[in-house]
Amino acid sequence: MGYQSKQFMRQCLKSDLYSIIARLILIITFKNSRLIPDVFDVRIHEGADKGSRLTMSQELQKSTEPLGHCFGQLETDVDWIEWKSSRSAFYTSAQMPLSATKNSNNLVGTLHLLCAGNQMHTFPFRVHITHRNHHPPTFSKNSYKFHVPTTLPIGSVIGMLEVKDQDPVIYNSERKLAFTKDEPIVEILQDGTFKLKSDLSILTPYTPQRMQILAIDYGSPQLFTIANITVIPVTVSMVRELHVNVATEEYQIFEWEHPQYGTVDKYRLSIRRDDQVVYEEELEAAKTLALTKITLSNTMNVSFQVTAIDENGETSSEWTQIGPIDRDVICKGECSRGGTPLCYVGSFNRIEQFVDSRGAHCLCYPGFMGVSCETIDRCGPERTVDIWGGVDWTEVNTNISLLVPCPYNPVTENKFLERRCSWDSEAGRAIWERPQDRNSCQTQTSVLAHLGLIGTYSAKAATISAINTVTRFVRDLLSYPSFSRELSKHAQFDQKIAEMTALILDAVVQADLDRIPGNTTMLRADTWRVIESFSLTLPIPYSLSSPDNGIHMKAIEWVKHAEPNDNLIGKKCRLQLPSTDENHVIRVVCASNGTLFELLEPKSPVISVKPDSEEPFGSTRMSIYLRYPDTLDNYTCVYYDEEAGAWSTKGIRRIEHNYHGYVKCETNHFGIFSLLPDRLFYNSESFWKDLACHMPTVTSLVTLKSHNKIPVLYSIHTTIISYDIKEEEPQGCFSRPLHVFGMGILTPSLFTFTTYYFLDGRDLDIGRLFERTDWLFISNYLLPTAVLFSISIVYAVWNVYIASGTRTNRRCSSDRLLALGPAINASVTSLFMVFFFCSALLLFFFREHSPMAIFFFCMFQFFHVVTAFFFASYLFRKRDISRALLEHVDTKSDIASDRVVIDGGFTEAGFTPATHYQYSPTEYIPPGSMTQIENNNRYLSLHQNIFERAPMVSIV
Repeated sequence: MGYQSKQFMRQCLKSDLYSIIARLILIITFKNSRLIPDVFDVRIHEGADKGSRLTMSQELQKSTEPLGHCFGQLETDVDWIEWKSSRSAFYTSAQMPLSATKNSNNLVGTLHLLCAGNQMHTFPFRVHITHRNHHPPTFSKNSYKFHVPTTLPIGSVIGMLEVKDQDPVIYNSERKLAFTKDEPIVEILQDGTFKLKSDLSILTPYTPQRMQILAIDYGSPQLFTIANITVIPVTVSMVRELHVNVATEEYQIFEWEHPQYGTVDKYRLSIRRDDQVVYEEELEAAKTLALTKITLSNTMNVSFQVTAIDENGETSSEWTQIGPIDRDVICKGECSRGGTPLCYVGSFNRIEQFVDSRGAHCLCYPGFMGVSCETIDRCGPERTVDIWGGVDWTEVNTNISLLVPCPYNPVTENKFLERRCSWDSEAGRAIWERPQDRNSCQTQTSVLAHLGLIGTYSAKAATISAINTVTRFVRDLLSYPSFSRELSKHAQFDQKIAEMTALILDAVVQADLDRIPGNTTMLRADTWRVIESFSLTLPIPYSLSSPDNGIHMKAIEWVKHAEPNDNLIGKKCRLQLPSTDENHVIRVVCASNGTLFELLEPKSPVISVKPDSEEPFGSTRMSIYLRYPDTLDNYTCVYYDEEAGAWSTKGIRRIEHNYHGYVKCETNHFGIFSLLPDRLFYNSESFWKDLACHMPTVTSLVTLKSHNKIPVLYSIHTTIISYDIKEEEPQGCFSRPLHVFGMGILTPSLFTFTTYYFLDGRDLDIGRLFERTDWLFISNYLLPTAVLFSISIVYAVWNVYIASGTRTNRRCSSDRLLALGPAINASVTSLFMVFFFCSALLLFFFREHSPMAIFFFCMFQFFHVVTAFFFASYLFRKRDISRALLEHVDTKSDIASDRVVIDGGFTEAGFTPATHYQYSPTEYIPPGSMTQIENNNRYLSLHQNIFERAPMVSIV
């Protein structure tokens, strides 16, 4: 027994020794490998439910975060907690017992984390039962925005994040700051310092870098808050020292300093009320002061912001509150009579007048404006429409009332509308008040009611007095301001009243005035004058017609340099205006029947075309189209001569009697036009017009001769058609007939075609073509004509000069001077021929102005043909004489030489050949010709071309 007891005691001591040694080894290893506290704190709030997470202390959480892959095992007597390795956290496995609070000192245990590689980490802990955590840590703002210069050094402080925890328990208010994910650009310290940790120059300027930061406490349960942070790399930083210099109810002055980083191009000042921006202004980069005039009060939530802008983007400051509002800031300064000095806190904190590049600023009294309050504010022009009509209110000064005549009352009644321009203190400008009717102006409704009664009365009018009553009412209506022709009128044109008036006038025009007893001559003229006066009241441009188009009025704006346009006026009238060099206004009235004019058939249309301007016009060749009443007669256009009181055809002519159902006429003046049958007119000018039409036939008879061939045609035939090509000379690309054909036929045809091509579709006016400077007229007519006549006149004068000089040459024989007389006569006659041709051409365009112009046109045309006849006779007389002389000239030759020299007798006549050129007979007598050269007798035969041996004849 003794031995067994001793053996048992030895084994127990041995096992106790092993356990003690093992414990010592674990403790030494744990203490050497972990420089952490002996016991970690684990918190859980009172009454925690099952599954509640326990909050580990900051040291324990930091130690276990890297060991999330290890398996955990608890060694503790606290049976209502457990370790979840999947979440690396403590959780309650059961409801916390009530006795746990009393035995809080015994709630201890050990956490063993078994990791790979046979590594084990042991963490002793103590469960701390606390009060429930109710307040998470909070940031001062939910989001932060930092504008960081790209040149900011690494490690610089970007900003501070303010975090607060309202929980009174100290361990519940402990908190930690961390990003939700790793951020390579910035870092956050636990005291809220936000620092730069990498270079921003590699990032694109003004590209936002967004991140989230977490603020978490260590109470139970553990609460946290997340804030959004935006970092924007910028090339220009925010302005500094932004503050309010002066803020009153009427004006504000803001002040700041330039940004520390970057160069500013300009600033932008923004002011917002609550969350809405109410004012923005861009300022120069050199300015650090800004003046605004916004009405503020202490009850308003108003803030301002200054944005620095450069070429890459913009950097805005934080919104800064404006307040408190100062009541009065008084200083000395210079202002006009309309205000007081505007003051601010200047240098050295002195109150002085605000001065900038615009001058010294003043605070203006109501109604005044400007920097120094030197001008008075005005209400702008405005148009209103009310029951008494439309009115245009002109510009007027503040605190002034404007009086305008009532639109539907005669001016003689002196009834006015009143409207005042007052000052709006809230808007800070002058505004119009509502118009006031202080004189009981007539309304549109009452005028339309009167017109309805007059229209019913006019439809049944059967006496002169009844129609005079209608026209008198319309004449009174035209005296209303709404139908005034004054340019400075205030009343607007009323379309409804105008349409009703046109209906009434149409009823008068449709009336059969021939059945009304009495003399209706004055009635007709007075009614037409009323209609024309009514057309003058139409705005520009405007078109007005009665319901059945019995009367159609149109105000046409005739724009300069516009293409000819066709205007349809009613169903029976059309007007085509040519191009003009000035702007004009044309008033056109078309009546579907001619009852207001005598001699006209009832269905004949009447058109009145008159300008607003009384100044004389230039050439106004316009086309008028009137639909003819029937097809039994041929109608012509007539013009009403108001001085003679009758219809006339003066200044108007018919172009076509049936142009798509219209009679087309052309006139060169304004007036009243209509249609009358041709049989009613006897034209006293018909003899001269018939003579002008038949003059080409008469003049052609002058040139007729016997049945023999005309020498001119024979000369053309022998010169062009039977031209012999010289075989000994190299042939050119074109022969003489082709040159003549090209110059005489092809070139004029080309000019004619181009003129037709560019003028196709236009109503060509020859008179207008001569008046305006047109490149087509210059290139296709004026230039060729001037060149042609210039050459003709120069050659004629030159021939006379040469011939006169030859007569005075004594070495010339009398026989050689025989041909010079016809040459001089032909040259002089050509001058008269050109003169008569140009005169006849000019009179052709004025043939309609007077019978005298037609008479002179016929005479000059006749004289032109006669001079042409004499010109041809003198020309061929010269040719015959030259041929006769050349046939009897003894040519000289050199017998000893093979060359034959033929000069045609010109050496004896006083002409000397060129010394450097020897003439050859082959140059004058081509081989194969009928000209024979004998030994002692050499002559030119009749069949040789006369123009080769007679240069004078060729020139003429």
